[in-house]
Amino acid sequence: MLYVATSDGVNVYTYPRDTLLGSLGSAGVDVCNDRRGDVFVSSGFAETISEYAHGAAVPKVTLSDPLYAGPCSVDPLTGSVAVVAFYTNPIVIFPYNKRSGWRFAKTLRISGLEIARFCGYDPHGNLFIDGTTSGTGTFALYELPKGRATFELISLDQSISGPGGVQVGRTVPHHCRWGPQFAKPHGDLSVRS
Repeated sequence: MLYVATSDGVNVYTYPRDTLLGSLGSAGVDVCNDRRGDVFVSSGFAETISEYAHGAAVPKVTLSDPLYAGPCSVDPLTGSVAVVAFYTNPIVIFPYNKRSGWRFAKTLRISGLEIARFCGYDPHGNLFIDGTTSGTGTFALYELPKGRATFELISLDQSISGPGGVQVGRTVPHHCRWGPQFAKPHGDLSVRS
């Protein structure tokens, strides 16, 4: 199945035939999925993150986001969900525990970042956030290493004009790649803008 967030809702299509099966109904800012194929829909205006089992039309759980829910990503190791508070700095993480389920959301801020835009976990549970810096408004990329509470700025060897979606792949497990340039070692990182 293919889930596409639009201003009218999240459309669900068959894949690869691209037949529209229906809509999840609420306007989604972003969609992300976990290893089981469950889909998370962040809905900024409703300030919620809804988890849908693969192929389901009704959410199995809806989490309340204390901020405007923007782009999201699921930690492949824990199932926790990170959500960028669109056009602001905070990042909200909804911790998940297999035994006790969802726990209270924690809100983190990134020092020096004015606006966080997109996020993505790597296969090792490290969280990457891009956005623009305070004061100058230039592009910045940060990492929250697994198990830590503070984001680290990642230095890049090239200039990037603005933030774009963050996807971290599994092909190069010990190198962080941004286009043709390499930064610090963590996972294969690509940005679409």
